[in-house]
Amino acid sequence: MTKMALKRPAGVSRIFFQEIREGDRRKLEARSNISQTGGGARDLRVPHDKFGPIFRRLFPADKVVSRRRAGTARDVTLYAGRLYWLEGDVERSVDVEYEPPTDARPTEGRIPRIHDLPVLASGVPPESGGTVFLLLVQRDDGKVFPHYVTAAQLQDPRWNKDITAAIRQCRASTADGSTVRGFVDYAAQERYCHGR
Repeated sequence: MTKMALKRPAGVSRIFFQEIREGDRRKLEARSNISQTGGGARDLRVPHDKFGPIFRRLFPADKVVSRRRAGTARDVTLYAGRLYWLEGDVERSVDVEYEPPTDARPTEGRIPRIHDLPVLASGVPPESGGTVFLLLVQRDDGKVFPHYVTAAQLQDPRWNKDITAAIRQCRASTADGSTVRGFVDYAAQERYCHGR
């Protein structure tokens, strides 16, 4: 993570961004399980050691649930919060959770069942629009609003230059075939790109 002086957009505390690849698109459209043999979990996954702390800030409430770990039922603390969006002038919201790593995936945290979150599932721009990024934007009041943006839309000069630069720089430093993901935390004055 890089500490730096960041130009904060009005009313924004932090932004997580992640490229939406074909596999993510299938998850959002509830068609990720292509074969009938199982698998195809419809989760948005991230490296937990690097992104767990930012998701803790995005979703600050604790939710204790029972999960199987090492073959036995155990209490696991999830990060809980809400995603917000506008339908016309009406503000809507839905519960969202971030789960820490499981035994099967010990390095990955996740937002489970993203296809069940209507604000995520219904808003993805078409593939014909080119590269798409999901942004989770947390305002100063703590509310998290998801947005999708295409690489072409980031060219628009009306977009915040700092956010655009962070995504572009992360994209340029991410290895071919890897997902572009990172965050800008204006409150902590930190910027991070996973880059692998």
